[in-house]
Amino acid sequence: MTIPLRPRIDSQAFLARSRTILNIIKANKSGAEHSGNEHEKQAAFQTLESVCKQAGSPLQRVEYTLHPWVSFAIMPIFALANAGVTLGSGISSAFRHPVTLGVILGLVLGKQLGVTLFAWLAVRIGLADLPKDITWRQIYGAG
Repeated sequence: MTIPLRPRIDSQAFLARSRTILNIIKANKSGAEHSGNEHEKQAAFQTLESVCKQAGSPLQRVEYTLHPWVSFAIMPIFALANAGVTLGSGISSAFRHPVTLGVILGLVLGKQLGVTLFAWLAVRIGLADLPKDITWRQIYGAG
C-alpha cells in the first residue's frame, strides 16, 4: 500500500526524453569507433535505461521482480504447509506423501484433461464453437 502505482514521468515526457537521447545516440554513430564517442553512447544508453525505469510504476516493477519467487517458491511452500505435508523426514518423503502426489497429479494431469474435456463438451453441445484455425491439440496445450 505504500509503493507508488503512478510512474515518475508521464508518457509524453518519456517520449520527449527518449527521442532526445536516441537522437544523441544516432548523432554519435560512426564507422570508426572512438573511445570518447563510445563513452558518450554508453552514457546515453544508461540515461535511456533510467528514463525507461521512470516510465514504469514502482509497484509494477516490484510485482514483476517478485513474480518468479512467489510462483515457484512461496506459493508451493504455502500450499504444502496448508495441506499438512511435513518436511521433517526429508524432502523425498514429502514428495511421496499422498497429498503432494494428489496436488501434482491434479495440477499437471487434471487441469489439462479438465480444460480439454470442458472445451470439447462445450463445442459438442453447441454452447461454443471451436475458433477457426484452432486445433484440439492447441486446446490441450492451452490446458
